[in-house]
Amino acid sequence: SSRGNNADGNSTAALMHAMFPIFLPVIRRLLSKRLIEKGIVLLDEELLPPVYDENMSDEDLPLRPISVTVKDVNVVSAERLQADMDANPEFGWPEKDRVKELMNPQSNPSKEVGMVVFDLIHADLKVQFSRGIELVVPVKKFGMEVDLEIGCGGEIEEGWVRFKGPLMRVWFINETRKLHFSFMERPNVIPHMNVNADRGRGDFASMHFTETSTTLDDVVERV
Repeated sequence: SSRGNNADGNSTAALMHAMFPIFLPVIRRLLSKRLIEKGIVLLDEELLPPVYDENMSDEDLPLRPISVTVKDVNVVSAERLQADMDANPEFGWPEKDRVKELMNPQSNPSKEVGMVVFDLIHADLKVQFSRGIELVVPVKKFGMEVDLEIGCGGEIEEGWVRFKGPLMRVWFINETRKLHFSFMERPNVIPHMNVNADRGRGDFASMHFTETSTTLDDVVERV
């Protein structure tokens, strides 16, 4: 019945809220691991070795705890997900060829649901770098290659960025234990960080990016 479905959806949404404190530390570790292994993390202007230590303490991770606040959580049905995929075929949908199989295992009632999908309504996600951390992003402009160093600098001791959007979707695939998330509408990006360029002879073109400052495109043009 619809009442039963609503009750199931409400209980699943409540479970999702309860899982945030479990998911977020894991996501923080996974993101930190990926950044380190990519070899793009600077600590106090020194490049960290691209080797992640599984025993690394929380205090030594390049990212602070990730924070997420949402107004509401809705469970997405297989039918709704399929309709969204049909309407936006160019998007990289997770497990797009197995949605019905993973979300509606009626053929085998004893089988666990293979994928659950949630919509986080009015999500506010904040990712913060630890003190002294910068990320190195290579940029090629007008035939010139430079490294943009993004994070701390000047009076900004810990860089951060917030993503605020009306709808963020989360996919959890049970068999692979993979978590995917994407803002389904363009989020408002609020930075609080320093960006400077390095051409191998020291930093230049240092600029702060905050909610009221210039855009990243502007600094790339300046470089």
